[in-house]
Amino acid sequence: NLEDLVRPELHWLLSEVDCLAVHYGVMEGLKAFYALKCVSPRASMQIMSREGMEVSLLHAGLGKCLLAYQSAEVQDIILERLDYTKVTPTSLSSPEALRAELTKIRAQGWAFDNSEGEAEIRCVAVPVFGRERQLLGAVSLVGTVTRFKTEELPALVKVTQECVRRIEAKF
Repeated sequence: NLEDLVRPELHWLLSEVDCLAVHYGVMEGLKAFYALKCVSPRASMQIMSREGMEVSLLHAGLGKCLLAYQSAEVQDIILERLDYTKVTPTSLSSPEALRAELTKIRAQGWAFDNSEGEAEIRCVAVPVFGRERQLLGAVSLVGTVTRFKTEELPALVKVTQECVRRIEAKF
């Protein structure tokens, strides 16, 4: 039960970081969805995500993280179907750019959304694996560009990875 296993750890992450929200997302078929969302009581603005809503596999760190750990065949199918119209100036705008981003995500073990879907919003996302290294989902930490500065990213990734370790220990 995600409520019992994951939500307490998302609340822990909220207590550790000044952010807007945290999410737990999952892949179902060729789409990704927000399974859980926890909003920070200190949030200075609202973000449009909600539980059950589809996650962009192109413009969201959570979606890119989930897509990065799909098979090459699934990635190929999805990359063919995406609309690469730029949403913000930093949006990825081609299958080649997204493929390079997915390779980078797998190499470093986490994803970054640099205001690609919503101006002024950044997020880091880390995959969650089961005992047999199967992808279960991903955790994303969402904040503003003023709070999630480039020099802060290593610390944000580290605390998100700790949240993921806490979740993985329960599976």
